[in-house]
Amino acid sequence: MEVQEARRMHHAMIHEADRQVCPDDYSVILISKSLQQRRRIEALLPSQEFTVRAYSVIRVALCEIDECEPDLVILHDESLSESGLRSIHRVRGVTNVPLVVLSECTDEMTRVKSLQVGADLVISADECEEPFACQQIRALLRRVKIEREAHKASGRSITRGALQLSPDFQTVTWHGAPVDLTRSLFKIIHLLSERPMHVLTRENIQDLVYGDNGLVNERTIDSHIKRLRQKFRETDPDFDAIETIYGVGYRFRAEADSLSSESLMPLQA
Repeated sequence: MEVQEARRMHHAMIHEADRQVCPDDYSVILISKSLQQRRRIEALLPSQEFTVRAYSVIRVALCEIDECEPDLVILHDESLSESGLRSIHRVRGVTNVPLVVLSECTDEMTRVKSLQVGADLVISADECEEPFACQQIRALLRRVKIEREAHKASGRSITRGALQLSPDFQTVTWHGAPVDLTRSLFKIIHLLSERPMHVLTRENIQDLVYGDNGLVNERTIDSHIKRLRQKFRETDPDFDAIETIYGVGYRFRAEADSLSSESLMPLQA
C-alpha cells in the first residue's frame, strides 16, 4: 500500500509539474471507430490542457482538420494493417501537425511502418493506462513549439506587392492586415504567389497542393479559390489579385515592382 501511495503521489507531482511547464490549451482531433476507445483516450488527456473533438468517421475528421487545423491529431486503429497505415497517410495528406497513433498492435515492425508513413509517435493500448503516455504527447508538442519558434527566428517570407506570406508560420497579411486562412487555403495562395502571373490549371493545383488525396477534385479547387477570395475581401473589398483565366485555371497578379526573373520561371510540377 505504501508503494502504491508513493507511486500515486509521484504521478501527481509529475502531472502538476507538466501543467506548470505547459499551460497551453491544445486543440485535439481524435479519430477512432470505437466509442469505448474514444472515451478512454479522452480520459487520458486532462481537460485543463486539451480540448478534444472526437470523430468516428475519418472522412469527416479530415474535413474538420482541413477547415480548422488543430494542434494535435490522435488516430486510433486496432491492428494498424494496410487500412490503418493508409489512414495515417490520409491524415498526412491534409496536415503536418503532430500525429499520435494508438493501437493494440504495436510490434517493432508496425511501429516502424507507422513512423515511415507519417506518425510522429506510436503508443500501445497498454501505455494508455500510464501517465507516461500523456507525458510523451506533451513532450512532442513542446518539441514542435520549440521548432516553430526557431523557424520564426530564421524564417523567410514572400512579398508580392501588398501580399506578405510566411511559409514557416503559415501567416498571411494583405496591406499589413492579417488574413486568417485554413491550411488548404494557405497552400493555394502560397503556390500562386510563388510564381506570380504564371497560370496554374486546376489539375496543377490539385496535384501540387493535395497530392493523391481522393477527397479533392477540380470542383473542390474552384470552391477553395472562391473561399480564398472571400477571405481577402474581408480585409480588402476591392481585392482582385487572384485572376481566373477561363478555360485554363488561375494566377496571382502581382504589382510590377514585386516581380523578378526568378518568379517568372516555369513552374516545376
